Amino acid sequence: MARSIDLEERTFPVVYKLNTPSRLENFFKQSGFVIEHLELIEKDPSYLVFNTYTYLLGVLYERIVNSTRALKFFRSNIIGIFKKI
Repeated sequence: MARSIDLEERTFPVVYKLNTPSRLENFFKQSGFVIEHLELIEKDPSYLVFNTYTYLLGVLYERIVNSTRALKFFRSNIIGIFKKI
């Protein structure tokens, strides 16, 4: 007889340690790197293409959060270039 495994038992805990620009900056500076480039961007919502309305809402969101630096913390991707000194 097969034993059922619940989701809690088979899932590893997730720990996000470097998921903000300030944490990335601090980590890399302490590790002997300089920041050459660091930006937050929101990419096109191609994952919403299954429905025209959700896709258009996603495009609107992407355009709004990329339109001004004041909304940069609503962007979901961090791109960084760090150089070892």
